[in-house]
Amino acid sequence: MMKMRKHILYIAIGLLAAAAITTTLLALNGFVTLPFFGKPIEQPPAGELHPQQGLTPAEVERLIAELPEHPAEADAARIHTARLAYRCLSAQQQARVGNLEKLVAAEQALTAAGESENPLTAIGVDSRVVFTGGGVYGGSRTGEPARSFTGESLCVVTFYAEGAPHPFHVVSLDEEGIYGWVDADTIRPD
Repeated sequence: MMKMRKHILYIAIGLLAAAAITTTLLALNGFVTLPFFGKPIEQPPAGELHPQQGLTPAEVERLIAELPEHPAEADAARIHTARLAYRCLSAQQQARVGNLEKLVAAEQALTAAGESENPLTAIGVDSRVVFTGGGVYGGSRTGEPARSFTGESLCVVTFYAEGAPHPFHVVSLDEEGIYGWVDADTIRPD
């Protein structure tokens, strides 16, 4: 009976310590204010907990509209920034961007001028990509592929493991059933 009481006491102390650590971490991140000198705990309004990230379709349209008609090498960063902003939109938001043709024309003009041989490409979590075939691995550092695919599949990047041999975890958006880690050279931006 005495041993059982000790175990219950240890569990209670452990739970109190976990609650103290969690509250401290939340306070350090600004989610709660700890009560000092009789002040009540304050929580930020619900809208401040998860601020909207990324640009709106109208803002992406404005970025594209500001691109020059005849781009030069100095405009490459602006063009790549507009493309990245467009890629970060959801499919529904992308459909609301009405001047995508101007961005495509600017990218083609840079490529034709030979000023974009090594384009700035940013593929991250939630990016839509085309998987071009190859090995799909069970882990980002696994030696042998779990499966191999031929052909192409439209996918979304769900995780990124920097420095790993197979850094991108992708899930197919079509009927191909691709789910796993792939090499960087087996995907391209959609």
